[in-house]
Parts: sequence; C-alpha cells; structure tokens
Amino acid sequence: MTLSHQTLEPLNEAQGCIRAALKSAAVNETPLVVHQLAKILMNIEHTKDFENIMDIMENQNIEQED
Repeated sequence: MTLSHQTLEPLNEAQGCIRAALKSAAVNETPLVVHQLAKILMNIEHTKDFENIMDIMENQNIEQED
C-alpha cells in the first residue's frame, strides 16, 4: 500500500526543510552535523522507496496466487 497523501505531503515538506538546513549546515556547522542531516534526508527517501518496493512485492504475490 503506497503512502497516503496525509503522510507523503509532510514527508516531502520535511525533505525541503532538511535540504535547506543541509545547505546552511554545509557552510556553518561541523561535518558531523552535515552528515546527520544527510542521513535523515536519505532515511526519508528510503522510507518512500521501501513502501514502493513493498507494493511491487505485494502485487507479485497477488498475481502468483491467481
């Protein structure tokens, strides 16, 4: 099941905010802070990707049962 609009919209918004923070952190903060922000950004992207992969697998299972 794909992520609902109510979940996906705030995730996309959060990605935009984290990208802005990452841009600022690249100039003003330590590499550790930059690294942690990048990890958060990647985790959000992986969450969305994982949900899509789970949908594909679920559809495969349904097709194999038919």
